[in-house]
Amino acid sequence: MNSTIKNVLLRVRKYLLFIIIIPLVLGALGYFVQGNKAEPASATATIKIELGSYKDAPQFTDSATVRETITKIVYENFEDLTDEEVTSINSKINVEPISQGMISLSFTGKDEEEAKEILGKISDQFLALDKKEFQIRKDNAKGKIEKLQAENVSDEGSVVLEDTASKQRLIYEIEKELVLMKEANVLRELSVTPNSAEDLSPKKRAVLGVLIGLTIMAGFIIIPEVFRRN
Repeated sequence: MNSTIKNVLLRVRKYLLFIIIIPLVLGALGYFVQGNKAEPASATATIKIELGSYKDAPQFTDSATVRETITKIVYENFEDLTDEEVTSINSKINVEPISQGMISLSFTGKDEEEAKEILGKISDQFLALDKKEFQIRKDNAKGKIEKLQAENVSDEGSVVLEDTASKQRLIYEIEKELVLMKEANVLRELSVTPNSAEDLSPKKRAVLGVLIGLTIMAGFIIIPEVFRRN
């Protein structure tokens, strides 16, 4: 055993220069030589939307409940997919409130084409449903105004408004509501960003090179002595 240790130490002294140089060389190669760029592992599509502003439709106008609408849209518009695939899509959709009445929709797909196609379909459907809901509210408000202008009745259709001033005030309130109403619109168009697989930094590659060099030299020094002893 002592002779083995002695021989190992002699080999270390004999090849000390190589023990120092080889790990340093491999470390330098690791630091300066750029490896092959990692292929994109996935891609994330993002679109920013300003929510609509009208009454009695929180599923389209409240950023806290829009997520439920998005989930419903996915289930209703991807009927050709399995339940597992639909669930997977929903799990990859992120609905992030930016500020009051503004959200960021994002979806991470396996590649740029999938991410763009799926998020584009979801956002287009959301905007279409919002537009339909907005138009219903708008038409209802206009209908109330026309009815009040034609008859001396309240917007509930039951109370007679003999006071012209009261009727005009009610019309004014509805008109103001109508002016403030707006449908959802796109703040920032859909964009896609590739997500590259993580690559080692130059420092990490240098450390790895040094460790590989030390491992090689340790084997070069010790293994011959082990076989010789056997």
